[in-house]
Amino acid sequence: MKANLYSDFEEAFRGTRAEIIQRLSGYEGLLAEYAKQTEPQALDIGCGRGEWLQLLERQDFAATGVDSNPYFVEQCQALGLQAICADAFDYLQTIPDRTYCLVSAFHLIEHLNHAQIITLLSELLRILRPGGLLLVETPSIDNLLVASKSFYSDPTHTTPIHPEALCFLLKQIGFDWSTILYINGGVEAEAPHNRIQRIFNGVAQDVCILASPHVPEESFREGRQWRRTLNHSPTTLEAVYQYHQASSDTLRELQDRLNSNEARLANINLLLSRLRWWLHPLLVLRRQMRRLVAACRQPRSKLKLFVHATGLTSRRHRTMLSTLLKRFGLYYVSLALYQRVNKPTPASQSYMLSRPARSQCMARANQIETDLARLRKRGTRK
Repeated sequence: MKANLYSDFEEAFRGTRAEIIQRLSGYEGLLAEYAKQTEPQALDIGCGRGEWLQLLERQDFAATGVDSNPYFVEQCQALGLQAICADAFDYLQTIPDRTYCLVSAFHLIEHLNHAQIITLLSELLRILRPGGLLLVETPSIDNLLVASKSFYSDPTHTTPIHPEALCFLLKQIGFDWSTILYINGGVEAEAPHNRIQRIFNGVAQDVCILASPHVPEESFREGRQWRRTLNHSPTTLEAVYQYHQASSDTLRELQDRLNSNEARLANINLLLSRLRWWLHPLLVLRRQMRRLVAACRQPRSKLKLFVHATGLTSRRHRTMLSTLLKRFGLYYVSLALYQRVNKPTPASQSYMLSRPARSQCMARANQIETDLARLRKRGTRK
């Protein structure tokens, strides 16, 4: 791949200069620890566009970068950074032993085969000071999307790096101490733990391996200060555990709400059972009141038949009916209607019957009187 073409490829797939500097700024706490040494010198193998060299200079390191891509080296030199265009293996052979306190290789070893990785790590051990630090960053194959897709977007990637296997290799070469840090989570890193998308696109996209020829002090190994600035991210397995825990908590919360609602429903059912003796008379009363309203619109004889037929005047319903009618303000109205129905209608109010009905009633009454007179006569004859 041509030099300028690979630069454009890095810009498109890895990120802009500002994005890379922001991503690398998480190492500033770590750099501050090693900047305290006398004459801190650092070497960056495969320095690329020089983002890491810029951070090293901010921390007062005497930093040197090496890259085989001349276009990258020109960009570094244009920024005033010390960068050398050379093959990394050839340049390492020119460096004296125990020169640097910090040596870094960002996204380099995945471009090498196994034999080249062993050679590179051996040379880096040689040029490191006894208390020096090796920093290696590479794509994390623990991330499912990285391992199955994005790793192969770069055609120059040849070797997926297993972090534990790399630590084993470092120990065999001569590094007494190493540790693994999973960093730079995906776009779903801040998503809630109960979202399954976080398992695929929220876990660490990169892995950082720190190693030293000698075991550092306990305060540095614990890293209470410099670890805070790193962009820590969970592994896939940790994200699965977090998803399971969050889902269990959600289910437990829903179960608690369900139990609470069931308890409320049981209380409501208990209350309804206690009021059941009152609900049935109310329903009967509502039905009878509807009939009463309808009957009041009809002739008074219908109202009289209705009142006696429904049994509302019985002793059993009298108290309840009186109480409810008083509360609704209908007691005296109903009483007046009832007394009016039972009171004999005077002749002066006979106008309430229509004339045809009145003539029929009078004819029937005259006929009944005639029949009764005939019966009396027959009885006297006998």
